[in-house]
Amino acid sequence: MDSNPVLLDIAHLLEAGIAPADAVARLEAGDSRTRSLLTGLQADLKRGRSLAESLHRAGLANTLETEIVRAAEAAGKTDEALRLVSRRLEQRRSRAAALRTRLWLPNTLLFIGLTINVVRAVTAGASLSNAATDALGIALLIVIVTQSMLVAVRADIARALGIGWRLGLRARSTLFRHYFEQTFYTLFVWQADAGMDYAAGARNLRKLINATGYRKALDNYQRLVRAGKPATQALRDAGLLVDGELAETINVGEQSGRLVSALQHYLLGQGMRLEQSTDSIFKWLPRIYYFVVLLVCAWSLV
Repeated sequence: MDSNPVLLDIAHLLEAGIAPADAVARLEAGDSRTRSLLTGLQADLKRGRSLAESLHRAGLANTLETEIVRAAEAAGKTDEALRLVSRRLEQRRSRAAALRTRLWLPNTLLFIGLTINVVRAVTAGASLSNAATDALGIALLIVIVTQSMLVAVRADIARALGIGWRLGLRARSTLFRHYFEQTFYTLFVWQADAGMDYAAGARNLRKLINATGYRKALDNYQRLVRAGKPATQALRDAGLLVDGELAETINVGEQSGRLVSALQHYLLGQGMRLEQSTDSIFKWLPRIYYFVVLLVCAWSLV
């Protein structure tokens, strides 16, 4: 079942002025491969759930994307948000497929190496059960490592940010801070574009990352903007913004009344750089894994 075209089809119908529930109902009678997915969406919408919540429950949108769609619904830009979610979903799937392909060769070599090791152990007088048990133990470990890498590719970025925030990586790692900024301020700019006031936006931003320190920072930020502080100053005082290009972009955009366009331009450039970093990480992981597999195979032949 390919859910990616479903999002685009819904976006096209919404763009034509059709309500979400009606759009899903029209599509439900179509391709049988997506019917169960659409039936679930339709049931949630009929129960009064928002499209954002329905997509999240169907596994079509992660935490960030759910909140983006929620903000877009208020701004009348739901179709635009769905196209973004579709692109991000396809990107995650493509990256997972590429990683799975890169892991095929080392896993094949590992299987051959373990098989040779079992044969040699049995030839040397060891029992087949003991040799097979040792090989299966290593194979199980490799399966766990492989699945962990594939899960990491498809994982909700908000969960990783929550772990990093609890470990204090935001103060220690520039790369982590950039990932946080890209996630946090992507939702921030969608909310600003929807005309949502900063205090109300803070409530949804608070849902983004499950970490006590982060939520305390959001509570502090919400208190400051309610007290009348400019967003730039409130974000900085709450520990959500550090001095630099981003802080200057938000400050200038806020003062000039062009916060949305200025921040969108900044996030676009940063997002492209982070995509390159992410691609590099998932290109090097299989190489490191391949090296480990070669060591295991070499050990089996000694």
